Amino acid sequence: MSKKLTKFLILGAILVGIPLIFISLGKTQHNFKDVKHFVPEDVVIKTVDGVTVYDTIWSKIQPFNFTNQNGDIVTDKDYEGHIYVADFFFTTCTTICPVMTSQMNQLILQLDGKAGADIKYISFTVNPEHDTVEILNKYAEKNHVNAEHWNLVTGDKRKIYELGVNSFKLSTQEDALAEGGFLHSNLFVLIDEEKHIRGYYDGTSSKEIRILSGDIKKLLSEKKHKNAKRKEL
Repeated sequence: MSKKLTKFLILGAILVGIPLIFISLGKTQHNFKDVKHFVPEDVVIKTVDGVTVYDTIWSKIQPFNFTNQNGDIVTDKDYEGHIYVADFFFTTCTTICPVMTSQMNQLILQLDGKAGADIKYISFTVNPEHDTVEILNKYAEKNHVNAEHWNLVTGDKRKIYELGVNSFKLSTQEDALAEGGFLHSNLFVLIDEEKHIRGYYDGTSSKEIRILSGDIKKLLSEKKHKNAKRKEL
C-alpha cells in the first residue's frame, strides 16, 4: 500500500470519527479519559528507528483582529500560550445567549484560583452592526463581564463569520427564520495553548460546564507537564 493511500485512509478514519464525537456531544456524553483533539488537517507519515509513525496535524485557530467592549484591539496574539474558551452570541438575543453568558460566568467562578487566573475567555458577536463597543460595554456591565479575562468582541461581520465557520467550525450566520434574525451555535469551544480545538460543550448546560471545567484542569496539567519536559531538554 502506498504512503499516499495509507495517509488518505488514516485521515479518513479520523474524519469519520469527528461526526460520531459530535453525535455524542448532542447526547452530552463525555467519557474521555484525556482531552481529545478535534479537526485533523493532515497526517504525516515518517520512519523513526525503522518504525513507521503516523503523526496527525491538527487544525489551528487562524489569526483574528477585533475590538472589545472597552474599545481595545484584541487579536489572536493576546491568546498565544493560553488556554481559552470561545463562543458566539449577540446582545439582543433573548433565547440561548443570556443562558450562555450566565454559564460562562459560572465557569469562571468554578475555575477561580491561581491556576484559573491564566484561563482566558472570548465571545464574538454575530451582529456586529448593532453590537458596537458602547453596546458591548453596557452588556458587559449588566452581566458582570470582567474584561481582564473575558473579551466581548465586535468587528467586520464577514471576518467574524469566516472565523466561526473556518476556524472554530461553528455555524454563524444571519437567518430570518431564527429567533432574533441570527443563527449561531450554543457550543463553547475549548482551545489549548497551541491554538488547537480540544472540545465542544453545550453552553446552556450546567452539567456540560462542569465537564468543561474538569477538562480545562486536565489541560492545565498537560501544559505544566509539557513545560517541564521542555526545561529538561
